[in-house]
Amino acid sequence: MANFCPQCGARLAPTSKFCPQCGVRIASDSPQEETSAQIDVSTIQAEEKVPTAPADPPKEETTSPHFTISQPAQTPKTAENYLTMLKNDLTIEGRLNRKRYWVRTGLCIVLNIIAAIFMEIPAELPIFFGAILTIAVSIYQIMFTVRRAHDLGRSGWYLLWGIVPLVNIYIAIRISFIEGEKGPNRFGPDPLETPGTW
Repeated sequence: MANFCPQCGARLAPTSKFCPQCGVRIASDSPQEETSAQIDVSTIQAEEKVPTAPADPPKEETTSPHFTISQPAQTPKTAENYLTMLKNDLTIEGRLNRKRYWVRTGLCIVLNIIAAIFMEIPAELPIFFGAILTIAVSIYQIMFTVRRAHDLGRSGWYLLWGIVPLVNIYIAIRISFIEGEKGPNRFGPDPLETPGTW
């Protein structure tokens, strides 16, 4: 009898009639054993006390003209997911890649335009609201820019170089366009390997 499973290559006991890993029936040398071995695979696994592997999550296949990529199925987002993402976004801990940095920068531009419109209205309440919105957007922008500096392997204090003339242009180009460090660094895991954030 074979010492290894022909299907998965697992090591077999000399008396095994089924593979303990994949459940494939093992061919025997004598035809009498071949015909009498009508045993359920689940019974064999229970007798040999082989732990069954957990079921993999369903996968979606993305097709293209050249290849097929198997991806985990997307779970629908709930309000709790969005609250978690917002909570994770309102911090200076962690890293932020270029794409997510530009999404947040675009959001801040839109909010600053709205604040400017409110501040042009000749009344106290809209001007007050516009000023509060401007301050909140500025704090948020500092927070995600610090996380972008972390992606480059720099501390948030690195951004203070932005107050030096001409050096501020270099800092802005680096923060906006330079790719972050590959893999985890001292500030956290690679944001490209962290799904579920916007």
